[in-house]
Amino acid sequence: MPMEVKRLTEVSPYLKILVYGKPGVGKTVFASTAPRPLFVDFEAGTLSITGKPIDVVSLTSYIQLYEIYMELYDRETGQLKGNKYDSLVIDSLTEVQKLNMDMVLSSGVEAKPTKDRDVPELRDYQKSMAQIGRLVRAFRNLPMNIIFTALPVEVRDEKTGIITAIKPSLPGKLSDEVAAYMDIIGYLWVEDVTGENGQTKKMRKLLTQPSEPFYAKDRSPGGKLGTIVEEPTIPKIMEMIYGPKDKNAKEVKK
Repeated sequence: MPMEVKRLTEVSPYLKILVYGKPGVGKTVFASTAPRPLFVDFEAGTLSITGKPIDVVSLTSYIQLYEIYMELYDRETGQLKGNKYDSLVIDSLTEVQKLNMDMVLSSGVEAKPTKDRDVPELRDYQKSMAQIGRLVRAFRNLPMNIIFTALPVEVRDEKTGIITAIKPSLPGKLSDEVAAYMDIIGYLWVEDVTGENGQTKKMRKLLTQPSEPFYAKDRSPGGKLGTIVEEPTIPKIMEMIYGPKDKNAKEVKK
């Protein structure tokens, strides 16, 4: 069978984003700006979006995330079930990995009763990383906007103790692998900014291009997000990539 060769002429209409940063910088608020989102909460940290018209599902185990996937996606048709959501937020991937490791260790103890449940072995890390990688790819491929959040981790040189990288907090090579699956990786932080009136205010900023030691990337054509997006929201990022919406276009009811 000959290969099917095609040229890509249009940018995917769906954003695939991983945003990471320290607790309290606004990752949850940023993710909640996605259009018609289903918010999957693993951190019990949705206080900042209380009162917003957002559907939230609070989960406490890794396997429940697969149940969410099955409820959203019809494998036979390759389509979403229903059209209630345009976006899916998973908050946070760091916590998802910890729950997955708990599951891996529990299954290991069942198979080997003498195993220490609190001390992961190399095989446990390898199994967990493989499972998380498959899960991230599965969600990334859904025909909707996908937003993952994560905490940061500092990677230090073993000899000098110097920070060589700051990246999403996931074990081993998993951080780099997951980042490769995403179109946008952004580091979110809050900075004190002095305005023209001399008053200082807090401003959220999203780094979308690598800047040592921070890991970031923007896979949009020509890097349309630039290096830093000030006061970022999902709609703002979509407009920067796809252009402004046609205000005269009629909204299609779903």
